[in-house]
Amino acid sequence: MKISINNILSPVDFSDSSQYALEHAVELARLCHADIEILHVMEPSAYELPEGVEIPSFSSREVETHYRRSITERLEHMAATITNDGVKMSIHLATGLPFVQIVKRATEQSFDMIVMGTHGRSGLLHMLLGSVTEKVIRTAPCPVLTVRHPDHVIAIK
Repeated sequence: MKISINNILSPVDFSDSSQYALEHAVELARLCHADIEILHVMEPSAYELPEGVEIPSFSSREVETHYRRSITERLEHMAATITNDGVKMSIHLATGLPFVQIVKRATEQSFDMIVMGTHGRSGLLHMLLGSVTEKVIRTAPCPVLTVRHPDHVIAIK
């Protein structure tokens, strides 16, 4: 069986952890002569309560448009910086639950690998917040390489 990595999906939330994971994705892409897509997922601006009452966001349509434009510019800047290093780069902006949109994108575009960061939460914080990375690992259609930022390494004694 021959394993080839031609297309890598790298989700980013603009944290240090996701930036560090993107650097690993770029190096892997160089080694494999692969392309990278940087994905950012905007979470919905309105949430539904269990009783079915919707709480509208405080942002207007113009604020959301400005936010989308700002995020797109940030993604384009990331891609342009990396493209100068010889890796073919594209960007994609999605809206929804992050782990759902990451898995959906990986499935629809047949990515060979996902490279993403993990914030290194543990204990109660992890239990309460869950982990986007963990949910992606469990449901992704392709291998997932997780990268922990060196500042978030937990020492085991």
